[in-house]
Amino acid sequence: MISPRIHAMRLLGSLTPVHLESTPRLTRIDCPRVDFAWAREGDKLPSWDTHAFAGLLIYSFIGDHETELVLTRLHTAMSDMPCRGPRCIVCPMGWDDRAWWAGREVPLNVVSAAFAAEGFDLLKASPERGRTMGQKGWDVLRYWAAGGGCDY
Repeated sequence: MISPRIHAMRLLGSLTPVHLESTPRLTRIDCPRVDFAWAREGDKLPSWDTHAFAGLLIYSFIGDHETELVLTRLHTAMSDMPCRGPRCIVCPMGWDDRAWWAGREVPLNVVSAAFAAEGFDLLKASPERGRTMGQKGWDVLRYWAAGGGCDY
């Protein structure tokens, strides 16, 4: 039997930009490890940048011509839902990352190269929608989209 929490985490992991279009300000969905029905007043959910966080983080970057790069980061840190190595951009322990641009899922090494070209550090950046990304980052994505490959 699948616990409700594991089922919820799997559903969060299947979200795509189409699902997120109607919620342009949503940046975080928590799926706590503890039963918050028993939480005391004043208890807070863990910060997104700690190992205690469980849920989905959403980042988006707006480019020229209103194109948008969307990155979702699902943090599970659960032994029965391991991260699949190349699906993680920065820290493979418990993260499952996915990115889309121009109607296509983008390989994570391409997204990493775009971020590196701009000096963007995902580990230090709180989730946010509508960020800007410089020309160098968009050039990496365009090169990949034009068939230039993804060997970064």
